[in-house]
Amino acid sequence: MSCNSSFDIDTYKCSDKGLILPAINEYTWSIGVRAALYMVGMLWCFLGIAIVSDTFMCGIEHITSKTRLISIPDPEGGSTKSIEVKVWNDTVANLTLLAFGTSAPEILLNVIEIVGHTFKAGELGPGTIVGSAAFNLFVITGICILSIPDGDIRQVHNLRVFAVTSCFGVFAYVWLTLVLLVITPERVDLWEAVLTLLMFPALISVAYLADKGPCCKSNKTGSTLEIGLDLETGDPDNPGTADIINVAKEVARDQNLNEDEAARAMAAKIARDRPKPSGWYRVNATRVITGGHRLVPKANHTFDDLLERVRKQSKDVNTHNGFMKNGSHGLNGSAMASDCNSHPGKAVIEFTTATCAVLENEGYVRIGVKRTGDMSKEINVGVETIDGTAQAVEDYKPIKQMLTFRPGESSKDVYIEIIDDDVWEPDEFFFVKLYKHSQGSPESEVEIGKLAINQVTIVNDDEPGKLEFSKPSYIIKESVESAQLTINRINGADGEVKVHWKTQDMSAVSGREYKGGQGMVVFKHGETSQVLTVDIYGIVEAKHEPNFQVQLSDPTGGAQLGKIPKSIVTIINDE
Repeated sequence: MSCNSSFDIDTYKCSDKGLILPAINEYTWSIGVRAALYMVGMLWCFLGIAIVSDTFMCGIEHITSKTRLISIPDPEGGSTKSIEVKVWNDTVANLTLLAFGTSAPEILLNVIEIVGHTFKAGELGPGTIVGSAAFNLFVITGICILSIPDGDIRQVHNLRVFAVTSCFGVFAYVWLTLVLLVITPERVDLWEAVLTLLMFPALISVAYLADKGPCCKSNKTGSTLEIGLDLETGDPDNPGTADIINVAKEVARDQNLNEDEAARAMAAKIARDRPKPSGWYRVNATRVITGGHRLVPKANHTFDDLLERVRKQSKDVNTHNGFMKNGSHGLNGSAMASDCNSHPGKAVIEFTTATCAVLENEGYVRIGVKRTGDMSKEINVGVETIDGTAQAVEDYKPIKQMLTFRPGESSKDVYIEIIDDDVWEPDEFFFVKLYKHSQGSPESEVEIGKLAINQVTIVNDDEPGKLEFSKPSYIIKESVESAQLTINRINGADGEVKVHWKTQDMSAVSGREYKGGQGMVVFKHGETSQVLTVDIYGIVEAKHEPNFQVQLSDPTGGAQLGKIPKSIVTIINDE
């Protein structure tokens, strides 16, 4: 007896379901092994999509964060003031680029499946998009509500836009129900697809009109930022980098406070208090999950209390020691004079400058250390790095070593390696600190000077940067004969850029109190600072202190103007 039977080894469970897998014949494989391997492959794909989405969202955030300067009348005076406004409207950016960036994986999955199935809906594509939207509507909204701490209140920033998007969101579900169940059951015709697509620009237009249209009395998106706000108001909740240096130095005088902890706490506080768009949270969450470069420096939660104590102490020191109100931390003349003689018979070790900057691609930063006072002995001190917004290992290689000064040696250099990566990020900083080493010179032979901490700024070199004055006003003695105005290049130093400058009379007159004119300042590749010199003739009439304005304009090479595009120079009498 013979039995005719046949079987096809190319036909087995899920052999024709996947787009990529199975890549080889899996007929003899067990279901458990296949499921485990497929799960690993799926997780690997998810990780890859997360990394690509991270890069994509960084690009979108970079585009939507672009700003420009406009001049408006100053209600408190007869002149004008500059404000910085976003090029992209927040509502339009959130509903277009940011929404597309956060939904890119679902859209990509749907497109791949619908094209691969001859435009017939599969089991994943459309269901993923609708399911994701439903998840956001119900689950995410519920989590956001439950996450609010007891006693706290959260308010919708713009009720008009919220109402528009909510109505369109509900209508989208109603429209899909009508299309798939009533108008053309179980199918989507071309005209229905085109009409659905046109609803998107309609949503953008209506939301924009609700946000800033003629029917609105005021703009509540808060997209403007006054120039020089942080520089002049001295907001205690947003300390600048100069405040960090000041407080760190003052902390060093108090044995009860640790300047390492204070520096880390203040760096974390700055990063935490900066306004952040919605995409920032997605990028940061993705990097936390995938082990990427975090956008917030690590800091212990107990440092918050320490930061408040440090800030209070700094305020008290500024009040009692006569620190200048505008935030510069220079001591008065008597204090400086007494410091020169405060350590007789000792070697005084300190940095040559309180701050320095280095391009990310330079590889190393060189920091000068000088020695004054007693030069007859060999002196050993410690030097170490402290994280700010820049993180050790990720942005630079940390050091903690002993520095030796031979007898008669007055200066040494410390080299720190800078790590150049391809991840876009704003300018970051860390600190280098001098301290008395436990195995170093005796207490009676060495003293750490006032410049015990140096702030190192790592400049992002992937952009041409922004050009601005170092401060909004300068006070110049008439005997100095020239005003030295510093123009800084921040947030990038790539390529050669130029910027035009021009003087404008105020109470001072060009040709009488100063030499006015116009010209151009050139920044070569990698240069981050230039000095503009304006000749000063002196005060003609002793009844007033003349002043004039210098304005920057028309930057080239892709550069932009920063927050301080103009500066006022006041000429004072030597007396």
